[in-house]
Amino acid sequence: MRGKNVTIWVTILVLCLGSQRAVGWIQFNDGRTYNIDYEIRDEVWVDYEAPKMATTVNWLEGGSIASTTRRLGTEVLPAGYKLKAFEDSRINVSGGSTWDLYSHDRSQVTISSGSVETLYAFDSSQVTVSGGQTDGPLYAYDNSEVAISGGKIGYTLHAYDSSRVTWSGGSIGDSWYTVFDGEWYAQTEDNIYIDDEAILTIEGLGFSVDGTAVAYGDITSILRGSIEDEPLRHLAGRLASGQPIHNDFYIGHDAKIVLVPEPATVFLLGLGGLALLRRRKR
Repeated sequence: MRGKNVTIWVTILVLCLGSQRAVGWIQFNDGRTYNIDYEIRDEVWVDYEAPKMATTVNWLEGGSIASTTRRLGTEVLPAGYKLKAFEDSRINVSGGSTWDLYSHDRSQVTISSGSVETLYAFDSSQVTVSGGQTDGPLYAYDNSEVAISGGKIGYTLHAYDSSRVTWSGGSIGDSWYTVFDGEWYAQTEDNIYIDDEAILTIEGLGFSVDGTAVAYGDITSILRGSIEDEPLRHLAGRLASGQPIHNDFYIGHDAKIVLVPEPATVFLLGLGGLALLRRRKR
């Protein structure tokens, strides 16, 4: 009889633990479109293990994911539930706020307004940032593609593996705060980290590295090794959007930064080429 009681209690414990894992997890995976303009107090996954559904989630003004807290040593820091896109899903952030946003598989994420804590791009996902902001960093991995034409990446940009990032507008890097001995300290962090075989393409003009003007083309690693061993360098110039850039950067292994002229400059160069060709024909 005692053995049966133990079995019953173990079964109840397992069921309780299993139900706790389900708490904080909402799924959208039926191919429909959902407009979120309210607070969600759970983790949100879109099209998890549901390929070809192409479920769309529009994150609108008023939409938010409730924050929680986590403990780091003696400090209690803010944390929150995550918003995750999988398979062929679409997430469009045009207002509101969310904690960490993950883009996996072939999903597409666009951010035109609102705020995201930290943005992650994995696999073959596509991320477009034209407005809004991330309070934390942006990470690109695998074969992901990221296009930044506006908005603000509040911390650092990290591109690894075979990811591709295009930067033509907006800003990367801002002041942030940390806790040390119970006090808040403001710091500035605007580094760009490019490693493995990642490529960062920057559209603009008037580029210089460490104060020396550079032509359009590739900026590569100096030592061709680990990014931790690379010297810190500084890139300045003006983006295609007209915004100035002043960012420290590291490049490791076979990664590279590709500097390309802004579209207007390409157009003018094209006109110049046509004029020269006409003169030659005459």
